[in-house]
Amino acid sequence: METRNYAELEQRLAGAAKPVLLAVSGPADGTGVGFSKSATVTTAGPHTVTVACVGAPRALVWLSQQIVGGIEHTEFQLDCKGTQSQVVHLNEGSVSAHLIRLHPDGGAWTGAVAGIEITVE
Repeated sequence: METRNYAELEQRLAGAAKPVLLAVSGPADGTGVGFSKSATVTTAGPHTVTVACVGAPRALVWLSQQIVGGIEHTEFQLDCKGTQSQVVHLNEGSVSAHLIRLHPDGGAWTGAVAGIEITVE
């Protein structure tokens, strides 16, 4: 089931004709859930963030970036029936993407997966 979900997730996130800054996916349930990955933004400006999940009703992905005076973040609450895209302004420097566990008790494993792709505008 997880293999099939990863294949569907890859199809949902594929197709970016623009340079990819960051792409990561991981399990959205069970043990070892989540992902955390960073990349370096070399040119500040608009970037397209595409997120998706498969095999669960929802997922939560955080995009964060250190700025003067703190951390700026964008939260993506996903309905796993489709793909969500949004243009965000990123500053030069490190940007991080994190998949957040939805069920603190772990929940039953279903093979659910989620992913994010950031492309340069």
